[in-house]
Amino acid sequence: MTKLLLIAIPTYNRASQLQTQLAWIAKEIKGFEADCEVIVYDNCSTDGTQAVISEWQPVFGGTTLKSVRNPENIGGMRNLALSLSESKSRFTWTLGDDDPVDEGTLAFVMQTLRKYPDLGLLYLNYSAYYTQLDQMNHDRWLPTDFEQQPVDGKLAFQRCIEGPYTVGGVIFLSATIFRTEFTQTALRQWPDSVKNWGGMAFWTGYCATQGDIFVTEAKHLVCVVGVSKWEGEKKIHTRMLSKDIPEVCFKLQEIGYPHQMSRRVIQRSLGSYFYWARDVLSYLRPFKDWPLEMASVGAFLLFSLGASVLEPNKLKESSESLEPSAMSYGTAQERDR
Repeated sequence: MTKLLLIAIPTYNRASQLQTQLAWIAKEIKGFEADCEVIVYDNCSTDGTQAVISEWQPVFGGTTLKSVRNPENIGGMRNLALSLSESKSRFTWTLGDDDPVDEGTLAFVMQTLRKYPDLGLLYLNYSAYYTQLDQMNHDRWLPTDFEQQPVDGKLAFQRCIEGPYTVGGVIFLSATIFRTEFTQTALRQWPDSVKNWGGMAFWTGYCATQGDIFVTEAKHLVCVVGVSKWEGEKKIHTRMLSKDIPEVCFKLQEIGYPHQMSRRVIQRSLGSYFYWARDVLSYLRPFKDWPLEMASVGAFLLFSLGASVLEPNKLKESSESLEPSAMSYGTAQERDR
């Protein structure tokens, strides 16, 4: 029988963090054992990850807890995509191995999915902890003015990705519960999304075109910022801003999102790039191909400026309003009347 929810945990060499996360799940899953399964996607860890999984398997009892171990490290994005592509459950929660989740969150997720089984996407609002600063940001990263029920997926996704954190706000894996079949279609539609650091924004954006979204007002977890290796590599950060984010935006346009949304997201993302202008020398110094990187930035700036000039004559503005006052989108059933 198909389970309602798969909790998929991609991991690599974080045995101690995985130990804590499995302890949280073992406590939270009581009462939902028949509807859940837990699979750890081990990206060829060399620490005690497999021993941790074996230790917890007897504890889970009636719930499936198993491990899929890659024979080699296939990269973080590919490992994440693997967990989604292999899921047999109706929904898939991609849960990070180190992200603290509030008590009672799994119960809320299960109750919401049971009540709204046709959701395209469930977003859990969250705050952030910056490890390098040892500082907590208590602001919610997703908009909080949505009705606490399913709303129009496409419009809600536009609000989220155009928020202050742009693409970063919609690619936090632990905050995202995917409708599995929609995500698998997205992966088939753009298989190279696994090569893009922001590719998850396309997966979630596609899910939003297929069904309603529920965005929680309450915070349910914390995004731990600064522990991933890529977050400290400025070349990767520059690539995300100059190549990956624009590419994601163009792919979202292909599935029906307006050009104006793409332009705003790209401009805001590039704005964050120039915020780091004081570090420009340290950005350029390690690059062998820095002229290409800077040319990419310039090209997208010219694209944005050119689009602004040509927009009245050559681009069709979406008729859908994105003003905050229009947040009562209604459910799919109400819109179909």
